[in-house]
Amino acid sequence: MKLATVRQHALSLPEVTEEPHFQYSSFRVRGKIFVTVPPDERHIHIFVAEQQREPALAIHPEFLEKLT
Repeated sequence: MKLATVRQHALSLPEVTEEPHFQYSSFRVRGKIFVTVPPDERHIHIFVAEQQREPALAIHPEFLEKLT
């Protein structure tokens, strides 16, 4: 997925802003980050609750990975 597509989807959500986060891009709702994009733009980091994360990791291990 291209960053332009991520940006389009993220900014279509209510109250979302895009702001820098150190060298990363980030998308936030009322200041709370829910997505970061590293400078290489090859992948994105999506922050979700563990109860949502674990089932997603189990269903899609080929393209999802837990950050430590």
